[in-house]
Amino acid sequence: MAKKKRSDISRLQTKLERLERQQQDTRRQIGQELIRENLGSNIKRLREERGETQRQLADGAGVHRITIVRIENGQHMPSLLDAWAIADYMKVSIDSLMDNG
Repeated sequence: MAKKKRSDISRLQTKLERLERQQQDTRRQIGQELIRENLGSNIKRLREERGETQRQLADGAGVHRITIVRIENGQHMPSLLDAWAIADYMKVSIDSLMDNG
């Protein structure tokens, strides 16, 4: 009887650990989605305030236009290098591109 209880407890612990990992993964995914959305909307807002097209921003930052399109639509998280190039071209900090306020 004691072996069965230990076995049941072990199974429950394993299940709980798996659920905790899934919860952490879900939180991480939600965080990444929020960052992507904030980044895209901030880049689009700044670009429009400057009166630039996506092509002009892409050329100025040295990235592909489709990269800008996908970032602004929240479909793509740029590499750190691309984010830095965009921020540098727009004369803003990377932090301000990711700001949610």
